[in-house]
Amino acid sequence: MMDKKELAGQRLFVTHAVLTGVQCLTLREPKVAEDAFFSKKWTYENLDKSPTGNEVWYQMPVPDGSAGYFVVNMREMKGRFYNELPENVDPKTLVRLPARDAQDTAILSGLRFYEQQLEELRKGYLDAGVADSEAKEAQEGIDVLLDLIENAARRYNPEYDTECWFNLTRQCAGLALERSELDAASALTRILRQMQQAYVVGRINADFLACLLLLKNVVECIVASSLFKDRFEKTAATENTPRFIGMFSAAPWGAIVGEFGPKVVNLASRTGFLDQFLEAAEQVLNGGHEALKSAMNSPMSPWMPAFFVSPFYGLLFNAYPFFRAGKYAYQALLNSADESVAQLRQDPTMRERWEKRSIDCEEKCVRISESLNHALIGVDGRLTAAEINEIQKVKAKDELQAEMLVRQYIYNQLYYPPSFKDSLLQGK
Repeated sequence: MMDKKELAGQRLFVTHAVLTGVQCLTLREPKVAEDAFFSKKWTYENLDKSPTGNEVWYQMPVPDGSAGYFVVNMREMKGRFYNELPENVDPKTLVRLPARDAQDTAILSGLRFYEQQLEELRKGYLDAGVADSEAKEAQEGIDVLLDLIENAARRYNPEYDTECWFNLTRQCAGLALERSELDAASALTRILRQMQQAYVVGRINADFLACLLLLKNVVECIVASSLFKDRFEKTAATENTPRFIGMFSAAPWGAIVGEFGPKVVNLASRTGFLDQFLEAAEQVLNGGHEALKSAMNSPMSPWMPAFFVSPFYGLLFNAYPFFRAGKYAYQALLNSADESVAQLRQDPTMRERWEKRSIDCEEKCVRISESLNHALIGVDGRLTAAEINEIQKVKAKDELQAEMLVRQYIYNQLYYPPSFKDSLLQGK
């Protein structure tokens, strides 16, 4: 039986692991996740030859159409990828994965393991005889984490994304029934807040929120423009007249995510609001940089034996949809066949600006996703301990090279906030 201190430590450990795992699944960066969990980032170790009952074997598709295999032991945080199925493994025991699921399975398997640990913690708090208020708070926290895992598992069903699109389409189409454009813009803001809450708890993926962020900024820029006021305030309209903002909001939602940006920019151009789309694109990008700045300014707790607890990763997670929205916006501008957009693109300065912003957004998305994967893989502290050890070895030979390595971890890879720089350099 664990005592109060052990319960608290284990609960913090599992909380960090579950939150980071759900965040990794919510971002849904397949290439990054595949690299992290099946080849590069996770330092796979050979499992013991004697089975422990915690191994699960998976068969996963690979790009050339053949199959690969990996085994995961989540209790020991070990695993290994195989190109060929070992002879001593019964093919009947394999869990076969469809292509779209392969990159997420290791994370989801880990969440299911922590689900078991949470139930053990629940029992531990009941048996430990802690104060009623403390036990109640712990039980409520465990329930929240179990809900997060269930949300992640539910989103693993491909039909769930379709259902989310349908619900968003219905809500945005309903904006056409608002009494005025300003009312519709306010309604869109309400929908966005709801979706932001759903994103935080893993009910929708980052793509959905990114699309809504872009749409909301476009609509706000249009409503605030003098062109909008001149055009629509002079027009007598009844409640039954189709509203412009409702049309604008509903039109793109029938498309898949990849078509969303081009549909919005083309609609903005056709209705004479291309300048407002450009303004909105700048706004979402600036929003991403502000959110990233908040993450980089966040504190990192001192080194602890098993794990880190920091707001850094949650703030990175919140910054991600802004860069995703910026990526959709600038890629749409670079690829749109609309005549007005194409004319602007002929200006070398304008095209170069769009290309730089598109690359900036893409890089930030990948780095944030890799940082969260790094945090999940290193949830027990061993990965960070190994990196600190590496830095100390470099420092013993060349302090400048050690400084450069720390800067790479912090500013290039976003693995840690600047507040953790001294701990990395001093080996604490």
